[in-house]
This record gives sequence, C-alpha cells and structure tokens, in this order.
Amino acid sequence: MLSLRGGELRLLALRRMVAVDGKPVSELVLRKDQRLELARGLELVVEEVSLPNAVPALQIEGLGERLLGSVASIKIANDDVSVSSRYVPGADAHVWSTDEQWRLRGRDGVTRSLSVGESFEVEGCTVLLTEVALHSASHTPTRVDGGVREPLRIIAQFDTVALHHNGRPPVVFGGRGARILSELVRFEAPVPWEMLAREVWPQELETGVLRHRLDVNLGRLRSRLRGAGIRTDLVRPDGAGSLGLVLYEGDSVEDQS
Repeated sequence: MLSLRGGELRLLALRRMVAVDGKPVSELVLRKDQRLELARGLELVVEEVSLPNAVPALQIEGLGERLLGSVASIKIANDDVSVSSRYVPGADAHVWSTDEQWRLRGRDGVTRSLSVGESFEVEGCTVLLTEVALHSASHTPTRVDGGVREPLRIIAQFDTVALHHNGRPPVVFGGRGARILSELVRFEAPVPWEMLAREVWPQELETGVLRHRLDVNLGRLRSRLRGAGIRTDLVRPDGAGSLGLVLYEGDSVEDQS
C-alpha cells in the first residue's frame, strides 16, 4: 500500500516484507532509483516521486473534511452522513475523477462536472469540493500506537532477544516472548498464527489452548514493549490470520540463533 505520511510517500508492506537493496523492510520512504523486490523475481524501480501541493477533499456539514481518493459514495440516513472511499450502489451521491475532472451523480442519475470550490446538496446536506494542503493531509509517522518511533536494532538468539533503541541500554526478552520474536525473525515474513504457535509450543495439540497461550504471551510482550518505550506494533497481525514483524526504514535485524 502507498500512503502519504509526514509529507512523504511511503510503501507499506501488508502480506510480506519488501526487499530494498537485499534487506527486508515493512515500510520505507520512496526515493528515486530505489529497487524494490516485492517477491522473488518481481522487482520495481522507482523512476520518480512527485507529490502535489494539495489534495482534494469533501467538506461536509457536521463531518468536517474527508480526503478524496478516486471515488467517494455519500449516503445519508436518519440525518447521519457517511462517506465511503469506494463505489457503493444505492448511495445518495457519487463523486469520482476522470482525467483530472471531477464528476458528480445524484439519485436522479444525472452526471455533471464538479470544480474545486463548488458546493452541492445531498438530501439537504451541503457538501463542498475543496483542497487540503499536503502537510495537513498526510499522516504523521513520528508516533506509532502511542509510542515514539525510533530505529530499532533487533538481535535474536532464539531463547533471548535484545532490542536496542536510541542509544539506551538494550531491552532483553527471554522465555516465550523471546521465542515468538525469534521465530518471526526466522520466518522473515508474516506467518499463520497456528504455525508460529506450534513452533513455540511443539507439544501442545489443542488448537484452542494454543491460541490462548499465544494471545496471553503477545499481550505480555506488548506490555513489556510499552513499558520500555518501544512501539507496540512491532508484532502485528496482517488481518488474514498471520503475524509478522513490522520493520521501518532504519530498523535492522540480526538472526544469531
């Protein structure tokens, strides 16, 4: 996924890490001439990175400004206004772009052009097509899950894992927390939770018990990270039943197991 964060265009790995100069990362700032390997034999070259001064948005009564992608569906029900960044059949209005020209279609089925600074009515609600300055529209990358993001150096030694950050004494994990981190370092990509759990608890056969043990130890791991001032999204689910390490630009991993 490409995301605008801190005024920079970033590539976020969702399913597996991306290799940049042979080193796996979960997030990086796009720069000209970078060579990104998405999978073995599938390489992309960044030829140019170009960002506008402002991005389009919809300003809606009671909702403030909502950034626009290529399409938006506006729906009003019981005085509640919702905006979806995809085409929703049956919505009260659709806004989309074609060749840098914005279009609007309401329930009457009539399509008309729409310009920045122009407003329109949707079921009695006033909507304005406007622009938001790039620095105001982008997410900030300086805080992640309530903690300041600092470059991490992760040294995994199977039964112990040391996290070095910001020149402070390393935070050393042992026991199951270290095993979980070491296995994720070894896999180098998001892994199904059950596969990970069976590496940590090889003698346990009951799936429900495995899941409980994994969740408890992940909770302890995140609590320890939070207490040490380290971002708690270091281990994150991918939304498809797998867990992986989230590595940002500047992070490094050493597998000494």
